Amino acid sequence: MIKVAVTGEAAVSGAIKSFQQKTTLNNLSRIAAAAGVYVWKEHFRQFYVPRRNKLGGVSTGYWRDVHDSVVASRTNEKVVLTAKGKGLRQKFYGGPVTAKHVSDVTGKRNRFLTIPVHPKAHSKTISDLGGKKKFYIIPTRNGKGAGVYFRAGGRTKGKRKSDPLYYVLKRRVVIRRDLNIIPDTAKILAEMQKRLDAQK
Repeated sequence: MIKVAVTGEAAVSGAIKSFQQKTTLNNLSRIAAAAGVYVWKEHFRQFYVPRRNKLGGVSTGYWRDVHDSVVASRTNEKVVLTAKGKGLRQKFYGGPVTAKHVSDVTGKRNRFLTIPVHPKAHSKTISDLGGKKKFYIIPTRNGKGAGVYFRAGGRTKGKRKSDPLYYVLKRRVVIRRDLNIIPDTAKILAEMQKRLDAQK
């Protein structure tokens, strides 16, 4: 989840004061909320236009869900925009990620993150794809990671060279900070100006 106050920057506050001379605080708040929701939704829409995910598989609809989640809460003093999505805050702020869950394969406390590398594994857990009987792990020689392979052809036992690699296991990954996940507040101000001008 990400929350951003429209009045959270000095430049924004200055613009809001100039808008106050043209309308009431309540009307200004209403316009800011509508403008903010519109700009955020249009921004998120661009991420779900492609029909394929980043690994080439069928889109999971993640960004469509983020788009649909956008809401605004308001008072006369400020508007707070909120968008929800698994890992959305992590995408925005960035930083290290380590394993904190129980493995679907071993049933033990997981020391590794499960990173999807196959299109069918994107945004899917091992449980989603048939559970631990459908997968097996082959550690790397240096012991710093491993590959998780899918038992193809309906099998629940054995290993084959033709079995596809679905995940790689890593102890830690660092997510790059991406401030472009949400639009610049200046775009909301521009949309507010358009809506104010339309009321004249």
